[in-house]
Amino acid sequence: MRFLSTFGRLPGTWLNLLVIVLSGMAEGIGLTLFIPLLHVMSGANLADLPPPFSLLVNAFERLGLGLTLMTLLALIAALVLGALAMAYQQKKMLVRASQRFVRDFRNSLFGGFLKANWGNSSQLSHGEVVNQLTTECQRAGLALSFELLGVATVIQIALYAAFSMVISWQLLILAVGFGVLTLLVVLPLTRRAKVLGGLTNEANRDLSFFGLEYLRSLKLLKAMSSEESAARNMSEKTDNLSSINFMAEMNMTQVITQALPVVIFTVVIGFSHEVLKTPVSLILVFLLFMARIAPRVAQLQQQIQGYNLHSPAISAIDDVIERNRAQVERLNRNGMTFQRVADSIVLERVSYTYPGSQAPTVEDVSLVIPRNTMVAFVGGSGAGKSTLLDILIGLRLPDAGRVAVDGVDLGEFDLVSWRRRIGIVPQEATVFNASLDNNLRFFHPEATDEDVARALAIAHLDNVVEVLPYGLDTLLGENGVRLSGGERQRVALARALVGRPEILMLDEATSALDNESERYVQDAIGRIANTLTIIVIAHRLSTVRRADMIYVVENGHVIESGSYAELMAKGGRFAELKELELT
Repeated sequence: MRFLSTFGRLPGTWLNLLVIVLSGMAEGIGLTLFIPLLHVMSGANLADLPPPFSLLVNAFERLGLGLTLMTLLALIAALVLGALAMAYQQKKMLVRASQRFVRDFRNSLFGGFLKANWGNSSQLSHGEVVNQLTTECQRAGLALSFELLGVATVIQIALYAAFSMVISWQLLILAVGFGVLTLLVVLPLTRRAKVLGGLTNEANRDLSFFGLEYLRSLKLLKAMSSEESAARNMSEKTDNLSSINFMAEMNMTQVITQALPVVIFTVVIGFSHEVLKTPVSLILVFLLFMARIAPRVAQLQQQIQGYNLHSPAISAIDDVIERNRAQVERLNRNGMTFQRVADSIVLERVSYTYPGSQAPTVEDVSLVIPRNTMVAFVGGSGAGKSTLLDILIGLRLPDAGRVAVDGVDLGEFDLVSWRRRIGIVPQEATVFNASLDNNLRFFHPEATDEDVARALAIAHLDNVVEVLPYGLDTLLGENGVRLSGGERQRVALARALVGRPEILMLDEATSALDNESERYVQDAIGRIANTLTIIVIAHRLSTVRRADMIYVVENGHVIESGSYAELMAKGGRFAELKELELT
């Protein structure tokens, strides 16, 4: 991004600049007073000072302030210390503004991910999201800080240049000439920083993506003795990032800009003394201003380079936020509030095709889910079962047909009120790194102790709570490391039941469980059967034995339906699946 193209995005930008101007003015006036101070110290008459310094002396005399040595020293000290105090305050304001920006940027980014529709969110790389939330948002804050500092430095240079012009405009022109020459020399290095900024984006993304993937697969990597392969791949990513960072840090810009003051001071002293015959006091104060300007020219170059290096993060995050806004989920918050299923949920000729796919995943599906019954979808992988569940939840909108609840199109409801009445148990139970109690109440913080106790009893978790060292207050660790796989699944079931849902959806909830754990889940389902509507997706057909209606899905179509006994008696696809399960 171009320098100044994002200026003003940092909170408090103009207040920061105001404090900078006041600080620069105070310091400039304080340094200018060194001219009469040197005259007083040398025993010269202040009336001999050239304009405008003689005017300054007259102004102080009219105010009744004689410019004695002690008066001048006190004024210089007060002005310079005041300037330093304002500069410190401005630095605090800048740090606070940068942190506020990073916080708000992260909140906008993560909030956008949460509000985007599931079709967009399901395609996200978790490693890339983590990189954007941590590294890239921080880099964006740094870029804006560099940008504001760059503008502040320009203002300070301009103020010091104005005071320098009052002393000697000839010497100032000479100094500016050298400064322009230096900037022309370092301009190509600035362009290179932009390229390195983009490469840093990519390197950070790769490092976060692969790092997260390998951490997720750590158990498998160790079990397959593939730690060295993973370490080698990560080493390549870290080497790449280190190489880019090295190129960004090691450049000639700093050397060139640090050499500038030496050249300027040498030329200014010789030219002013030999050609202009400038008084020594003016030369010394002019050099004092040059000593303040020269490092700021170096800082300005570093700040522009820092902006160019980190600003690609701003455009990258802006693009993601804008994409999320364009894909925001339509929840119809002004729609009807869903309370309960009075009669049935009906899918009427529903079809859905994934973006970029040629063939529909679900095509012309019609079925009925009566209230307080258990309905199951079975079929091979990729048959369309999970897509049907997503459509029922409202995560995906059908391309054709509709979902009707008691005759009302699902789109007429406030989807938040609809989903709040659904309990979901996924195939891979998510257990948060929090206490068991917090896990159970996560989706329903308003749940009572009675709701929690009921859910624990139904999910057969009472005995698990008893053996935990702190009962419900026991921290379960990352992904529920303190629990077995079956216990984690029962936690997911209890969490789904805490909110006393109207509809319970189980998506392959028992596919990875041992026989004992599956029996616990089956018994829990038996306890609540006919008290709420249960929708099950299952590969293990024993899970659906007690279902009131089973729909066999194949290539996006419902090819069979009936009870367990009826489908077995037909000897069709369901019977084939059962035979395959037994073999």
